[in-house]
Amino acid sequence: GQDGVVSTQSFVNTQCPAGTPIYMPLEYHTSGKVSAKTDTYAFGIVLLELLTGRPPFDPVTREPLVDTADMHFRDPKRHMRDLVDPRAGDWNAKAWRALAVVARRCSEARVGDRCTVAATSDELSDTNAPERERRHTAVQLVAAVLADIFG
Repeated sequence: GQDGVVSTQSFVNTQCPAGTPIYMPLEYHTSGKVSAKTDTYAFGIVLLELLTGRPPFDPVTREPLVDTADMHFRDPKRHMRDLVDPRAGDWNAKAWRALAVVARRCSEARVGDRCTVAATSDELSDTNAPERERRHTAVQLVAAVLADIFG
């Protein structure tokens, strides 16, 4: 930049965004517009896949995993065993529920109800850790939560 100042602003204009339709939210399918919350929706679907061990849609009924998981999200303590991947062994219930809450917030159908991935960092990280240790990428956050679940 001018005078040796580096701009922190960014602008990306993508004329032809690419992605797998099941990971794209309704607003993208209806308007073609993308935002940070478009990526958040995809992140939520990936979290659901990690939690359930299921594909993003049922291969027989073609029902999206997000719809299948919705009733389980309403009462995760009661329905956890119905949704969680049985091959995963014993789950740490507190960590599973925390990850399920984040997955639900990320995969909300209405864009206005959906959080951003950045807004989930405190929920996915160890809240007892010092602030400087809680700043992670989304991948690191998921890895840490999964380590807590399986650890």
